[in-house]
Amino acid sequence: MDAIPGLSYVVTWDGSVPDSKSRVYTGPLVLQPPYPYVIKCVALTRCKYRSKLGEFVVPDESPMARGHFDIIGNCLRLAPAPSASATKFYYSTDGSEPGPHSPTYDGAGVALGGNHGEGEQLTLIRVVAIEEGKLRSPTANFRLQNVLPAPHVSYSKHDHRLEIATKPGLQYRFSVDGSTPDYSSNLYTGPIVFSAPYPETVKVIALPNPVLPSAVVTMREGHSNHGKMASHHGERPGLHPGTMGRAGRNLTDR
Repeated sequence: MDAIPGLSYVVTWDGSVPDSKSRVYTGPLVLQPPYPYVIKCVALTRCKYRSKLGEFVVPDESPMARGHFDIIGNCLRLAPAPSASATKFYYSTDGSEPGPHSPTYDGAGVALGGNHGEGEQLTLIRVVAIEEGKLRSPTANFRLQNVLPAPHVSYSKHDHRLEIATKPGLQYRFSVDGSTPDYSSNLYTGPIVFSAPYPETVKVIALPNPVLPSAVVTMREGHSNHGKMASHHGERPGLHPGTMGRAGRNLTDR
């Protein structure tokens, strides 16, 4: 707010009209949630009537960031709320509070590996969303609960032999061009002896064997002689879909 020298400004955000006992404005107000709907302000000076009432409508809060971990892409992908327009995401990977000073999400995903030290893995990504014309959203914390340990790798400079201590249920990929390996990189199937020209850098990653989700199992009340619930994957003779009510009653049966 542009203050005029010689005037005192008092503000309220509880809906009341400010007076001489209200909070004195001394600089930018930092709002905390839950945010007020409107901020009211008047200017005061000695021996004069107070100014006209000024009202400032507080913008709505931006919706909290939503997202999911892309296991194949080894990254966090974010998505704006369905009704949002021109939303920017700011994120941090060091545990600090993100804001406009933080890296901006560019749509390509926040990589889960990379600049965090050799053998280290991100476990927390914090994100705020700022929709155009609105206040920043609450901070969303995306935590990786199950992170594979870094693979145990041995490399002999004598005979340029690479060996990985493998574990069941995992696959191991490696790169020799300095890039971060992923599912499209070279698959490790056993000890490797490199030939000249020898790679300057070999990077190895452990990845879970990708699997598709299971089929959906639906429980419905079957019209069998015993009146038991039937488990099935699709519609079959004798199985009739319906909405279950209290005490297991089928609401389509009248």
